[in-house]
Parts: sequence; structure tokens; C-alpha cells
Amino acid sequence: MGSHSWLAFALVAVLVSLIPGPAVVSVVSTALRGGFRASLAANAGVLTGDAIFVAAAALGLGALLVASQPLFLAVRWLGIVYLAYLGVRALLDRGTAFSFDAAPNGERRAFRLGLTTQLANPKIIVFFGALLPQFVDPARPAALQFVLLGATFIVSDALVFAGYGALAHRARTLLKTPRAARLTSRVTGTVMLGAAARLAAER
Repeated sequence: MGSHSWLAFALVAVLVSLIPGPAVVSVVSTALRGGFRASLAANAGVLTGDAIFVAAAALGLGALLVASQPLFLAVRWLGIVYLAYLGVRALLDRGTAFSFDAAPNGERRAFRLGLTTQLANPKIIVFFGALLPQFVDPARPAALQFVLLGATFIVSDALVFAGYGALAHRARTLLKTPRAARLTSRVTGTVMLGAAARLAAER
């Protein structure tokens, strides 16, 4: 893979990261609920999902996942159901119970949200399973190219989503009253359910 191909892929990766989608929802919602540290946990979950897809693409499993309709749907719906479950919990919350706080349990929950949201995103599945191999030069070692491309995408996601989390954290400082906390819960729940519905509607 030449430098021009890598630059083209890097541009695509940044654009994909910048487009608000379910992964951005998971990071922003956790930042609003638990602050920047919680958003980093969700971001780590998203990046773990990226790493899983990179490994699968390198092993040829990404294309298999895209080609296998039952497996593709199973992965998607597992994440969709979990995201919808969290959305319902947030809607039923009064602003305190469902919090991605600094406690380990809160960070683990935020991590799970980021991971399952990314694993359920059909666009990312197709991106890694079908688009990523298009940038691989068959005349050169494929494994090293997958590592380079995957690392490029992961770094792009990490930086962009950290920026989203930081912006949401700043907005959170204005939402510390009980009334604002309840409003945040409702907005977060609605957005999560909307993201789940969007994922369910996409093909």
C-alpha cells in the first residue's frame, strides 16, 4: 500500500468518525450522564469494537460476516436490543439511578454501551468487512496493511470521539440541577432509542 492509498484511507476514516452515528451517541450520552471520564470508557468500548473488526477483516472473517445474513443479523440485533434496553432505563430514571459515574461499575457499563453499539452498527461491519480490503495491496503483506489501516481508523475514532466527549462534558456542567438531570435522562433515553431504531431500520 502506497502513501497515496493510505492518505485516501485516512481521509475516509476521519470522515466516517466525524459523521454523528450510534457510536457518537454512546460517547456523548455517557459524557452527559457521567462526565468526560465516563465518555472515555465508552470510547474505549467503541475502539475495542473497532479492533475486533480489524482482526476479523485481517482473518477474512469480516467478509464472511457481511456475506452470512443470519450471523450478520444476530450481531446487529444483539447490540440493538441492548441499546434499546439502556434507552428505556434512562427514560424511566429520575436522574440518579442510571448514571455512568466514576465508580468501576459505571465505567464498565459505559464500556459495554460503546462496545455493543459499535458491534451492532451495520455501516461499520460493512466498512471493515468490505471496504477495508479494497485498500490492501495484494502484492504486499496483507497482515501488516490491515494493522496499519486498522490502527489509522482506531486513532481517528479515538481523537474524534474524545472531542465529542469533551464538548458534551462541558455542556454537562450546565445540567447539574435535579430538574436538568431528569431532562438529561429523558433526552439520553430518547436519543438511545432513536439510535436503536435507526440501526434496526438500516440494511
